[in-house]
Amino acid sequence: MKKFIFDMGNVIVKPMDKRFIYENLNFNISYEEFCDFFNNSDEAIKLHKGEITTEEYFNELNKHLNNPVTWEKFEEVYRGCKRGFFEDTVETIKYLKNNGYNVYLFSNLRKIDFDIFKEQFDINLFDEMFLSYEDKLLKPEDEYYQKIIEKIKKENDELYFLDDSVKNIEAANRNGIYGFVVIGNDSRKKVEEILNYKEME
Repeated sequence: MKKFIFDMGNVIVKPMDKRFIYENLNFNISYEEFCDFFNNSDEAIKLHKGEITTEEYFNELNKHLNNPVTWEKFEEVYRGCKRGFFEDTVETIKYLKNNGYNVYLFSNLRKIDFDIFKEQFDINLFDEMFLSYEDKLLKPEDEYYQKIIEKIKKENDELYFLDDSVKNIEAANRNGIYGFVVIGNDSRKKVEEILNYKEME
């Protein structure tokens, strides 16, 4: 049986507008410095792995701002950052679910991002969700892929993973999952190819 695993960011959800966050919080550091802390700092990694709370991450971020803001202001701006969905991907997930396929979510993300996501998206479309902040693991760690295989793969199953990161897809292929690099609505075409359909109806 074919089973489909989707990343969230850049596959289901459109990229976050970090510039909006930066400009609305009036940081006294450069945009590049902000993005580096936001994406690559030890605190960002710990947040994605659920090792610190969003509030603890915010407190560390505040130390780098030279213009501290309140948690309430940060949360207001963060939640006000427009994201939106790749509609073809959403329709593809609905198609798969309605036609008897198992569909899973597999994402490195912050708890606050998932809280916003589930307010706007029907998470019941997923048979199961693998979320980094809950599982204390991050893609592309091999252990994370093996955990998913052990959890959902039966003897004759074929697992297909769609993600926007080359490293994450290389890890999937290395661990016995068929991985494909896609961005946004490209996922529909890839699923059509996997199912040997010219068009999903």
